[in-house]
Amino acid sequence: MNPTPTGRPAAPRSFPDLQLLVYDMDGTLVDAFEDIWLGVNEVLARYGLPARDLAAVRAHVGDGARLLVERLLPPERRDMTEEVYLAYRRLYAEQPIRRAGLYPGVAETMDRLRARGVRQAILTNKPHEVARSICERLGLSGRIDGLWGDREGAPSKPDPEALRQIARHFGLDPSQCAMVGDGRPDCLAARGAGTLLFGVAWGQLTREQLAAERPDALLEHFSELEELVAPSPV
Repeated sequence: MNPTPTGRPAAPRSFPDLQLLVYDMDGTLVDAFEDIWLGVNEVLARYGLPARDLAAVRAHVGDGARLLVERLLPPERRDMTEEVYLAYRRLYAEQPIRRAGLYPGVAETMDRLRARGVRQAILTNKPHEVARSICERLGLSGRIDGLWGDREGAPSKPDPEALRQIARHFGLDPSQCAMVGDGRPDCLAARGAGTLLFGVAWGQLTREQLAAERPDALLEHFSELEELVAPSPV
């Protein structure tokens, strides 16, 4: 939770009108940074291009695979973006999981929220078919009420229309929804759409960077969502 000026955790807030949690995937539910790093470097090596370290790859995750590839290519080889991107996308579709796994507390918390009637969905800039495969393999498919990945012609984060479309799908006003994420695209989409913003401190942005985005809540552990959405009785 957000700390007080004394450094002690603030008392948990709750949002009784909240009916839908929309999760980012990488860095929020799934620790996939090493898989992305391995895949990117495998493809770069095929083209005789220099490998990138994990920190460089991690810094560019969140805006979709095409932009990730473009940003990691040497400036003089940006003309290869589409070719390298398609190769990376094929590789990732074939091997969506190498080392990836759920962050601690994700499965248990999602189950408890679902039992309390809280609807849950995923909005990711990862290619939709790859995101679906990862959900199936990591046991997320049966825990969510919808999955929105990157598809041709569909809005993606940070475009707030992506969140607005999800709210409409569930017959909700955006103010009844919360975006739960770790990156700047999540923050921008939430603020633009008028949803709540719950930042998670274990993903792409540092705790300080997330705090600067002024989220409605800043989580140190996934299980803290239970207090925000469905407070336990005193």
